[in-house]
Amino acid sequence: MPAPWLTVLVKTVPWVELARRSPEIIDASRKLLDKTRSAAERQSDPRARATPEQLAERVRLLEQRDVEHAKIVEQVVEQLQGVTDALQVVEVRTRRLTYLLGFLVVFVVAAGILLLATR
Repeated sequence: MPAPWLTVLVKTVPWVELARRSPEIIDASRKLLDKTRSAAERQSDPRARATPEQLAERVRLLEQRDVEHAKIVEQVVEQLQGVTDALQVVEVRTRRLTYLLGFLVVFVVAAGILLLATR
């Protein structure tokens, strides 16, 4: 039997949507990587002198990146909240099943004792 968290993960993560959007995700990640690389190459050039316009552009890019990161973090938080909710449901179900199993064990033992006592 697979681990309960694995079952929750399989059921709560929208895998079909994730697979459907994988080309978009890959393209966006490549663009972000290219932007980061090009910005790093511009910044690492020791011959380049930063003008106020270049500094303003760098600040604008950093702010844009912050907004993109905030959106990603928001999506991760929403997904984590879904996983947390599902895990709470699994915990309640597991606790109820444990109580039911304990009751059944006590019932079977009591029935066995009564059956042996009546013989």
